[in-house]
Amino acid sequence: MWTYTLLCGRIRELIVAKALDARGQGRELAATLKLQSWQVKNHLTWARRFSMAELVAALEGAVDVELALKGSADSETALLLWITNILRKS
Repeated sequence: MWTYTLLCGRIRELIVAKALDARGQGRELAATLKLQSWQVKNHLTWARRFSMAELVAALEGAVDVELALKGSADSETALLLWITNILRKS
C-alpha cells in the first residue's frame, strides 16, 4: 500500500510539473508543491517523458488499483499491472 500511495503522489506532482512547464513556469514547481528545490529537481524531466493525457490516465487507473487493494485477492497483480502500464507508456 505504501508503494501505491507514493506513486499516486508522484503522479500528481508530475501533473503539476507538466502544467507549470506548459505555461513556462517550471521554476515555480518547488514553491507550488511547498517542497524544497532538491526534492523536485528531476520532476520536470520526468514529466516531459509523458503527455498530460498519459499522466491523467495513470491517475485515473489508480482508482481501480485502490479498489483491488481494499479487498481483492489479486491486489498485488492489480498494482503490478498498473505500474507496468504506466512504464510502458513512458
